[in-house]
Amino acid sequence: MADTQPPRVDRCRSPPAFTRRSADTGAMLMVSWEEPLFSDNSHAPVTVTQSHRPPTEFPLGTTRVYYVATDRYDNNATCVIDVVVQGNYD
Repeated sequence: MADTQPPRVDRCRSPPAFTRRSADTGAMLMVSWEEPLFSDNSHAPVTVTQSHRPPTEFPLGTTRVYYVATDRYDNNATCVIDVVVQGNYD
């Protein structure tokens, strides 16, 4: 019998906003975040693909980071987090 249940999203949290100081050079900021966790009812590992891998550089503003977990029966679960980089112009 084929598994029709998608993987479960156990944790999917956007990180707090990151602040780029005015003294930082360049328009990008290198950031890291806690990645989502997924599990499957079969207890087998799931394959996770993502649009960005921490650490990576982001521009000022909000960037959506997409995660898709796929089990061995091609059932999918998605997590989307927002990485926000703010400027500090003291």
